[in-house]
Amino acid sequence: MKRLWPLFFLSLSAQALTLEESRSRCEVLTNTDVKEAEGRKLTQERKPVMLSFVRDTCEQQERAFDAGNFPNPVAWDNLDLIYHSFIDRHRVEAGVGLLDILKMGLTHDLSPYLLKFNRAPDDGRPAESDAFWKSPVAPLSEAFERQWKAAGVDPDFSWLRLDKLEGKGSVAKVHADDLRNGERWLIKWGDEIHSDPVASRIFASLGFNVDFPFHRGTGELRLLLGRQAKQKRTVQQLVNFIYNSYKINLSPFIQQVSTVTDEMIAIEPLLRGREGETYLTFTGLALEPRPSSETRLGPFMPDLAQNKSRRSVRGALLAEMWIGNWDTKTDNTLLTLTAEGMKASYSDLGVSLGVRIEKFPRDLKGGLVNELGWDLVEDDGKELRFLARMNHLPEAWRQATWSDLAWMAKQIARLGPDDLREILSHSGWPAEVRELYFHKLAERRRQILRAFQVSDPHTWQINRQLNIGDVVKNGELVREPDLTLYPAGLWHTRGRFRGYGW
Repeated sequence: MKRLWPLFFLSLSAQALTLEESRSRCEVLTNTDVKEAEGRKLTQERKPVMLSFVRDTCEQQERAFDAGNFPNPVAWDNLDLIYHSFIDRHRVEAGVGLLDILKMGLTHDLSPYLLKFNRAPDDGRPAESDAFWKSPVAPLSEAFERQWKAAGVDPDFSWLRLDKLEGKGSVAKVHADDLRNGERWLIKWGDEIHSDPVASRIFASLGFNVDFPFHRGTGELRLLLGRQAKQKRTVQQLVNFIYNSYKINLSPFIQQVSTVTDEMIAIEPLLRGREGETYLTFTGLALEPRPSSETRLGPFMPDLAQNKSRRSVRGALLAEMWIGNWDTKTDNTLLTLTAEGMKASYSDLGVSLGVRIEKFPRDLKGGLVNELGWDLVEDDGKELRFLARMNHLPEAWRQATWSDLAWMAKQIARLGPDDLREILSHSGWPAEVRELYFHKLAERRRQILRAFQVSDPHTWQINRQLNIGDVVKNGELVREPDLTLYPAGLWHTRGRFRGYGW
């Protein structure tokens, strides 16, 4: 009976909506003359796909009013979500301020004390299959591939052209174009280039939508520097931009500097007209597409009334803790519009899988296998306490129930050792590091399933005292595998705010 009351009040709230409210939101979203809403200056472009979707949604409400069936609850939820996401994007674009950093630090300190859950009966209710989550089909390790193919992404290329130099965030990145079709990509360097492809694939295997980061190894991609204001870009300009924007020296990541020759053009016609232009290859990087088939709005607003009650949104907390994601702020969720409708995704999952945070001096680094604990759960029989730290705990997670997490534990149980090994094969990590990650993630998974009393359909061989040559001793990485191949470092803890230790 208790569960019916929230639905009852939501129903009353929906009935209290007026056509004027619906029209007001439609006006904000479609009229470029509207320059402010909810106290924020509106500077972002209202893209054609969003305009078309919103206008169709608004027309549904008008028809519902004419037929005496106003409001149309589905149309209102869609309009409400797009409205808040579009406005919140302006907050995200403004960047992270000092107050935001202080809040993240406070949540980091408090999260181990907040992530406690009393044992309770599991209601066994499944999550709804919708824009936020869909149950993936086996093999789970291919869920990520199915997603990027459905989005029309084609990562099978060797050449990109440097496009926009825009220094945002803390991970070094540039925008580039695919020479074949002009599709836009982000190129990233640093600590996330291994962890993000793995974490994103794990989330996809659990049924969540994700961005599509791909790791590319030494020399696998060639980046044309192109021109800026009719002048050929130089390597020094790119290195200076990355340093001035991110305080990171790009030089150790550069493998080779070359120029396009006639012989290369004969082999690759896409290079025609680019003779003499400079191109670079790198020791390793991550590629992330911006598919033209998708229109990115803003965060998917987990704490919006219609979202924070979703089992899939609340249960995602357990998945975040399993992979050790620290950067859980709302900015790293995403609402997009596609030909099929709305899609809610998790993005920028790279500050995970072992994170080192230092406040004084400020520093941050992800993808450190030694920082990913073997132990995730403390269980006294009455309460679970999770040994996890995060920079943001949305209200949806603070309201998560035992049953929400138990549901997620059942999804994690579906992922078997073959799936996990396949996912880790896309990391670009050396074999020793991949194997250590396999055993650590498997052990954290085992503790989750035991805590929620979920039977394991798979057989695992887990070794907490793993030894591999002179690189892994007693379940710990004991030296750098190769700084020439992994310049950001896989063992030392100095990170992006300290130039990775250089």
